[in-house]
Amino acid sequence: GVPDAVQTELKGAYLANALRNQLLVEELVRLLHLLSDAGIPAIPLKGVPLAESLYGDPATRVCADIDLLVPPAQLHRAIEVILSAGYPDVFQNAFFRKLALRHGRHYGFQRDHAVSTLVELHWRLVQHFSRNDDAVTDLWAEARPTHSCGAPAYAFSPEWEFLYLATHAADHR
Repeated sequence: GVPDAVQTELKGAYLANALRNQLLVEELVRLLHLLSDAGIPAIPLKGVPLAESLYGDPATRVCADIDLLVPPAQLHRAIEVILSAGYPDVFQNAFFRKLALRHGRHYGFQRDHAVSTLVELHWRLVQHFSRNDDAVTDLWAEARPTHSCGAPAYAFSPEWEFLYLATHAADHR
C-alpha cells in the first residue's frame, strides 16, 4: 500500500546511505589496519560496525562518522599514526588541540577523500567522571581481539557494550 513515489524515494535514500556507509567501512578498515600494524588496540564504536552486528547489514543505519576507542596510554601514538596516514586534525589552533586533549574525551580528524570523513578518536568513557580511569582500565581488561568489517580490532565484553551505549545515549539526552 505504499505509493510508488514514496517507495522510489525510500529506495534512493537507502542506496545513498549504503554507498556512504560502504565508504565509511573502507575508511574504518584502513584505520584499523594502520592502528593494528602500529600495535595499538582499537575498539570501533557505534556506526557501521554496530549496524553490521545488530542487523547484519551496514546500510541499515545512518552513520555520520567513524568512532574508535584506544587505550589512554596509546592516545598520542594513535594520533601520530592517524595524522601520518593523511587525516588532518580538525583543530586549526594549538590552544584548542591542547584543550581537547586535556579536557575532552575524543579528538577529531577530517579527511576529504572520496567523501569527507570525520574520525573521532576516543580514550575516555565519561568526561569529568572521577572514576573514568578505573572504568577504562576495567573495560580494556575485558576487551577481546576480534575482527570488525574484516579488519583486526578489539571488542567490548557484552556488559561493556551495553554500558557504553547507555552512557552514550544519556550523553546525547
